[in-house]
Amino acid sequence: MLGKQLRIVNVIHHLSRGGGVALQSVNMAESLRNLGHKVAFVTTKTGVADPTTDFLHEEMPVTYVSKMAGANVLVPFLLSRALSRRIHEHGCDVIQSFDPLVAALAVLLEKDAQRTIPCVIRLGTNYQAHFKFQFAQPTTGTTLDFIKNATRRSVYLSALSIVERMTLTMSDAVVANCQYLRELYERRFPKLKNITVIPNGVDIQKFNPTGVKHLLMSDRIWLLYVGRIENRKGIDILLRAMPAILKRYPNARLLLVGRAPRPYYLQKLKSLAQNLSLESKIQFIGVVSNEDIPHLMRAVDVLVFPSTTRSDEVEGLPNVILEGMASGLPVVVTNVCGVPEVVEHGKTGILVSPGSTQDLIDGVIALLESKQLRSELGVQGRDFIIRHNSTERTARDYIALYEKLIEIKGE
Repeated sequence: MLGKQLRIVNVIHHLSRGGGVALQSVNMAESLRNLGHKVAFVTTKTGVADPTTDFLHEEMPVTYVSKMAGANVLVPFLLSRALSRRIHEHGCDVIQSFDPLVAALAVLLEKDAQRTIPCVIRLGTNYQAHFKFQFAQPTTGTTLDFIKNATRRSVYLSALSIVERMTLTMSDAVVANCQYLRELYERRFPKLKNITVIPNGVDIQKFNPTGVKHLLMSDRIWLLYVGRIENRKGIDILLRAMPAILKRYPNARLLLVGRAPRPYYLQKLKSLAQNLSLESKIQFIGVVSNEDIPHLMRAVDVLVFPSTTRSDEVEGLPNVILEGMASGLPVVVTNVCGVPEVVEHGKTGILVSPGSTQDLIDGVIALLESKQLRSELGVQGRDFIIRHNSTERTARDYIALYEKLIEIKGE
């Protein structure tokens, strides 16, 4: 059994270009396929339009189930039926779930697969905190909306915790993308002993420092933020830091790239930028295709990720930090969650305190003052990613885990 070609089925709630979990699942699938294994997906689609899947290799088939509006409770059952069909028609050696909730529950509902096929659950974030954050966001403002939100919150979160405990306990292995996340889940579920750490992988060929450095105006110093435009990302702190940065370096400019799931927050940031007289100094780019992100990273000078997430909240280890380091970019990032596992202050990047405008100012200016420091941190950061976070290494670690579980399951 060991060393043979494996048939792996990835079960994921959403498979779209914009999601970090989806991108990690596709990156890993590509690496597994390059190592000679077969990978398929079981996922949902919304409405009548087909999902965007042209970023998938033609040899990675996808089985879709329709997701009807207002029927989220049925999704695990629909995914489970689709998984069952996939297994019976094409066979399967390992089932990989990309969340401990919807996808993992779908796997456990397929009882025959559970008995004979190893199931691995990947943890990419603190899901309990993620949903608490979502519930805490403002509604449309009506009293009915507020009551509805407040009423369902405690019930939903309690059910969520029960489902998480059940799926994680019943799985054959749980994989966290960083040590921080492993320790967090072991504190939440003390009886959970099957968690291993396999970090997210980055395509070091795609994200690399070679090529055209300045597609943008070369007389500028370009700062870049990539990620969701939402309040826990600390973008408001970055904007408040810009006047002091510009006072020292008037040619500095900031690009903000990412989706804004809540338009009111984007408008709040634009108003803040206007109040700080930053309209000509920053650009809200919006969504950029995954294919263009590597080119954008090669075109700028510094990556800034000022997340204010507390240690018990959502972030695990953001992909964009790994991608920036792989691209040879010096990074200024906040010391939150799993970030210190890859960013060593003064060696592979600059760590600053979350929520501190002055720390962020000092960190950015330290890099802008020294081209040599920017170069050294960029080189050392990329070297770290090559040694620890390449997609090939991540894929080989998963294969080693899969083969171990298959051997145990067959005993």
